[in-house]
Amino acid sequence: MGFNQRGHQLNVALTVIQTGDIVERFATTVQKDFLVLLSNFFQRF
Repeated sequence: MGFNQRGHQLNVALTVIQTGDIVERFATTVQKDFLVLLSNFFQRF
């Protein structure tokens, strides 16, 4: 395996990790918003 191939694999791994981090943050934010909406909805009744 050449150096370029190894470097490419490292870049792919880093990209996957970063994407996972962004997705996780996004999911957490959506969850919080959803919970707030849900509690507001139930407080009305």
